[in-house]
Amino acid sequence: MLNTRKLGGYAFGILGTATLALVSILSKIAYRTTNRDTFLVLMYMAGVTISLLYIIATQQTKKLALPREQWLAVGLVGLFYFVGASAFFLGIQITDPSLVSFFGRIQTVYAVIWSVVLLKERLNRGEVVGMVLTMAGALIITWSSGQQVLLAFLIALLGESLFNSLGFVSSKIAVQRGVPNAALVFYRSVIVLVLMTISAVVRGQLTVPSREGIGLGIAAGLIGPFMTWLLINRALQLADASKVAIIRNIQPILVVLLSLMILRTVPQTLQLLGGAVSLAGVFLILRAQVQTQRRPAHPTGEPTPGPRQQRRNDGDLCPCAENGRFCGDGSHRSSPEKRVEAREGVAPSADGA
Repeated sequence: MLNTRKLGGYAFGILGTATLALVSILSKIAYRTTNRDTFLVLMYMAGVTISLLYIIATQQTKKLALPREQWLAVGLVGLFYFVGASAFFLGIQITDPSLVSFFGRIQTVYAVIWSVVLLKERLNRGEVVGMVLTMAGALIITWSSGQQVLLAFLIALLGESLFNSLGFVSSKIAVQRGVPNAALVFYRSVIVLVLMTISAVVRGQLTVPSREGIGLGIAAGLIGPFMTWLLINRALQLADASKVAIIRNIQPILVVLLSLMILRTVPQTLQLLGGAVSLAGVFLILRAQVQTQRRPAHPTGEPTPGPRQQRRNDGDLCPCAENGRFCGDGSHRSSPEKRVEAREGVAPSADGA
């Protein structure tokens, strides 16, 4: 039976990625008449306002009252995304959105590392191959663009990708600790708005926006700080952070398509080839997930692993793994259960333990 919960998480991840891709296009258009800092303050101001109206309309105001132990996780989410967002929009200012999006795929590598090390999540072989294909496709698109922007690459490597991946994992931890989705979206936008405004005022970059800049800022606020992260955080509630992070690699393909439709830039042949490779990687990940859910269950209740994966704590093959057959008496129940308990003891639980 398919795990519809996780598949639903993947769907929300794809929708969130599409809205984020659109924000990068809108910001590029806005920079023609409005400076970057003013646009970002407008965008996050609109995002905070829309988020608050959504919370009031859906009668979720009580969820904004968080216990003391949840504020650290929420504060880290806002701080990490402030640095990541600042670097992202700076990259868009100095080069084209598609190139920034390609460089930004580095955050997938970071996110998988943090998810495995901190959240104790595991990837199967098919998902690893899919991740490699997705990254390879992004690199093909990047190289085929004909631009080698070292500064944009360094901004992505040490700024956007690093801090967005930390924000991504801290969002997962916040959700696991019981922070309501609506509250996480709202407070994240508030923290980023406050820090963006302080940064703009201190550097003297907060100016009167143009009429077009105001309209684009409001639109980007609805799509970006509100819809994008509402969808992404919902995906984090339903699926593993590492899987959602990998699915987000379709963003460069979506940016290329939106650039074609809105900015009238025509993708090169190699860019289209790279997009196909990236999509193939994403579909491979989803296929591997479906196959995992379809495997018959071992008596422990875990999905049946392959013979090479069925090992005891002492490193020997479980004798029940011969010819792909498994025991029916539960005699090897203790070893897998201990591994499950060990994972659950390290990963943050829903009650914040």
